[in-house]
Amino acid sequence: MAGDARKRIDWEQTAFQFSDEGLRGAWILRGLMNFRNRYLVIAIRILLGLIMLASGISGLLMGNSTKGVPAKMVAFTQVFWASGIFQMVKVTEIVAGFMLLVGIFPALAT
Repeated sequence: MAGDARKRIDWEQTAFQFSDEGLRGAWILRGLMNFRNRYLVIAIRILLGLIMLASGISGLLMGNSTKGVPAKMVAFTQVFWASGIFQMVKVTEIVAGFMLLVGIFPALAT
């Protein structure tokens, strides 16, 4: 781990040394690297937002269904549904999924 951090620091120093425009060139180089990763982050954020949104909506629309739930978990699931905790979790999933899709406070949504 320490070796990786050392390599990163050395790379940053060489980026500053070999840039033609001094500090401005290094910031441009660093900006281009962030530009490539930006699309990957956006794609992952949108996919996670869609999954959370679909899970929240299907959980609310499904209702208090115990199909596929093991027999020992049926009572536990019904208590969560009756107390409103299940609905609160699903509404939170919907809101967080929407926040990720739109890009509103993505760090808070995750």
